[in-house]
Amino acid sequence: MGTMGSNIGFSFMSAFFKLRDLIRPPAEVLQDVGLKPGMQVLDFGCGPGSFALEAAKRVGPSGRVYAVDRLALAVERVCRKGSRQGLANLEAIQTDGATGLEDESIDLVLLFDIFHSLDHPERILEEICRVLKPTGGLWVSDHHLKADEIGSGVGGAGPVVFSERRGDLFRFDKAADTLSRPMST
Repeated sequence: MGTMGSNIGFSFMSAFFKLRDLIRPPAEVLQDVGLKPGMQVLDFGCGPGSFALEAAKRVGPSGRVYAVDRLALAVERVCRKGSRQGLANLEAIQTDGATGLEDESIDLVLLFDIFHSLDHPERILEEICRVLKPTGGLWVSDHHLKADEIGSGVGGAGPVVFSERRGDLFRFDKAADTLSRPMST
């Protein structure tokens, strides 16, 4: 799909997410993932940025949020919104895979409403595990998938294991064998 098609799709998706955020505000959702001041957070597939922006508020100036998306329009929009809201702790990264972040530097990863559309989920999960601290967590939510599809899809595609469920949020942790070996890129 070309840039124009991607931008049109992004605009429709953004409109849908505005409605979603009215029904269940990001602040409400993020209460369940254990964000704390000072945390380093990665919002992978951030889209228009509603979760990244809220996470940046919650981790405060001592924390940092990386909003990652493959679409330039998404990255531009998140930067613009973050700037308007005075969120100096928010950084947007355009990529469809490698983030460029340091190994084991992230406390929490958000993978919301994106897993169903990943072309290479195993590659993305490897990157997530590479940047995730050994005690960090990956939180997944995807309204396009049933609970068992999330469990088998995420757990089956990457070096993570299911840890807990809170409503429609699923936490995965690094598999024990990934804690001692470097991730391939």
